[in-house]
Amino acid sequence: MSAAAYHYGRPDGPILYFGILPGAPFLLLAVLSLVSRVPIRATVGAFVGSLLAIALPYGLLLYTLATYSGGGANIGVGLLLLAMPVYLPIAMVIGALFGWRLWK
Repeated sequence: MSAAAYHYGRPDGPILYFGILPGAPFLLLAVLSLVSRVPIRATVGAFVGSLLAIALPYGLLLYTLATYSGGGANIGVGLLLLAMPVYLPIAMVIGALFGWRLWK
């Protein structure tokens, strides 16, 4: 989804928000599940939490870029992307806690 938003948007946009940040949580979860003894239910919960936290802003950005008719600026989507490094770990921790506590 981020690659499609990058394609529809400006190709000179920051690679952090279109290339590195969407894939980093999943790489971190893969490494954590391989090198430590994190329960699979916590890993799946963190995966779901990070997937939801990434899919929302990039889905909104893709929708905005696909239906842009000119005029006005959508500041809210940009602020969601700028705040992603803050709320993404929080969503991963909440998802891991839900997965660890609820999935038995």
